[in-house]
Amino acid sequence: MNKPEKMVNNPGDIDFFEKYTNGHLTHEELAEFNRRLGNEPDFKQSFDEYIRLISTFKTFNQHERLHQLLEQTHREMMKEKSIYRERKLTRTLKIHSTTIAIAASVTVIILVGSILIFNYIASLKSRENDFRWLRRKVAQIELSQRQLAATMKSNRPANSSGSYTGTGFLISKDGYVLTCYHLVQNEDSLVLRNAKYGSLKAYLTKFDLTSDLALLKIKDSLFTAPRQLPVSINDKESLLGDKVFTLGYPKYDIVYSEGVVSSLTGYEGDTTSYQISLPLNPGNSGGPLVNDAGYVVGIVNGKNITQEGSAFALKSFYLKRFLSQPIDSLTQLKLNWNKRPFYNELNRPQIVKNLSDYIFEVKVYE
Repeated sequence: MNKPEKMVNNPGDIDFFEKYTNGHLTHEELAEFNRRLGNEPDFKQSFDEYIRLISTFKTFNQHERLHQLLEQTHREMMKEKSIYRERKLTRTLKIHSTTIAIAASVTVIILVGSILIFNYIASLKSRENDFRWLRRKVAQIELSQRQLAATMKSNRPANSSGSYTGTGFLISKDGYVLTCYHLVQNEDSLVLRNAKYGSLKAYLTKFDLTSDLALLKIKDSLFTAPRQLPVSINDKESLLGDKVFTLGYPKYDIVYSEGVVSSLTGYEGDTTSYQISLPLNPGNSGGPLVNDAGYVVGIVNGKNITQEGSAFALKSFYLKRFLSQPIDSLTQLKLNWNKRPFYNELNRPQIVKNLSDYIFEVKVYE
């Protein structure tokens, strides 16, 4: 992988950049950061180069990890195949033993063989799913590396005429929408759409790489603020087995999915996320995870490709931490935290109906 031609100009700014991407800047430091970003072209260029450098390292680490997983899966398949051949040979030897043992051997062999074949087919199916996922991830990394190389070469973001979609939800009467950063990180233009408002123009106001969160601002005369915002973010962590649902845009119309919190940790024990037993499809990322009381308890940010009907969601604590940080030195969000949703006495279909008006398809054009 080619190295960037230019590194961060001022080594003292690296700590500043790391604190910003990790969300550790104080209010005063954040105001200073935004001021320098807007007024100092060299500082902005250094920050952009730092972000591209971090992305390069992450891409390389992901590639190495996938390479190791490919090798491990291959070894397991070869081991499974060897075991199957040895057991098949054992069955053949038993068939040619003494006449008295034939009847009993046939019964045992049929039973054991059926179990082995069943397990072997199931194992092959699991390996096939793993390889299908690995092939997709490798293709994604190769595409990302090509785009990154083109970006570094031209010193500007690579553009594409394509588009893709996700989900976001309104969290402020002022027109702010929360979604996942990986959906909008390469945007040239953003459009939010639902049945109530139609299509609305929006732009990215801030983001956090670590938590994969992005805050969008609607900038369209068609948008009118709701009298009472039905979205309220929960203060408490959900319990194992809590019933939850989400609304999102895996297709043109909004889609409802329900399930339960199946684990209090996410992928590989990640304590910032829940694992949820809930069927999802591409386009659900960025949708709110809502409990029976109508509180938002998380944001859907990934699908568990190794387990059908399983996904992950970032916990509400990290949503609130992200939203509590000022957008800039003059702008602070007005949110209805610590309040029960106005529809808390309604049943689930009514809650879903009220929420649907403020959940958007996020359409991204590159």
